[in-house]
Amino acid sequence: MAEDRPKSTYRNLTDDITLANLDRRLLFLTDEIGQPEAQALLIDIMYLAGRSKEPIRLIMSSPGGGVYEGLLIYNAIRDVQAAGTPVVIEIFGFCASMATVVLQAASKRIAHRGSRFCLHEVSEFKVFSEETATEKADEAEELARMNQMLIEILADRTGKTVEEIGSLIKRRNYWLSASEAKLFGLVDQVV
Repeated sequence: MAEDRPKSTYRNLTDDITLANLDRRLLFLTDEIGQPEAQALLIDIMYLAGRSKEPIRLIMSSPGGGVYEGLLIYNAIRDVQAAGTPVVIEIFGFCASMATVVLQAASKRIAHRGSRFCLHEVSEFKVFSEETATEKADEAEELARMNQMLIEILADRTGKTVEEIGSLIKRRNYWLSASEAKLFGLVDQVV
C-alpha cells in the first residue's frame, strides 16, 4: 500500500509516480546537493544498478551544494558504470558548482537548450561547529585539496588542462550556455 512506503527525502512526487519513475530507471536531482539528496540518490542508483545493467537516467537541475555529498553521488555513478551500468545525466535548467562535477561522472552528458552552467572555486565549508585556529588552518588545507581534486576531475573529462580550469574559475563564477558547455567539454550533446 502506498501509505506504508517510506517517503523520499529529495522528491516532491507522490509515491506512485516515484515508483513508476524508478521502474523507468529515471531519477531526479532538482535541488541543492545536501546529505539527504546524496543519500537518497546513492540508494536509488545502487538499487537500480543491482536490478539491471540497463542505463539509468538522471534528470538534473541543481545549483550545486556540498563537496563531500557531491562526491558521494559522483563516486556512486562511477562505481555502477565500472560494473557495467551506464548513467546518462540530462541537464534541464541549471548546473552549477558541485553539480558540474557530478555531471562529469556520467557516461553520456546531455544539456537541454536554455540550460546554464557555472564553474567556480570551492567555497568555504565548515567541518567543525566551533573551530580552533589549528582546525581553521586544517580546513583551509582541506579546502585547497578539494579544489585541486575537483579541478582535476573537470580537466580530465573536458580535455582542458588543470591550469586552464584553474585560471578560469579564479574569476569566481565562469558562466556558460548549453552550447558553450558543449564546446568547453562539460557536455557531450545539446538537445
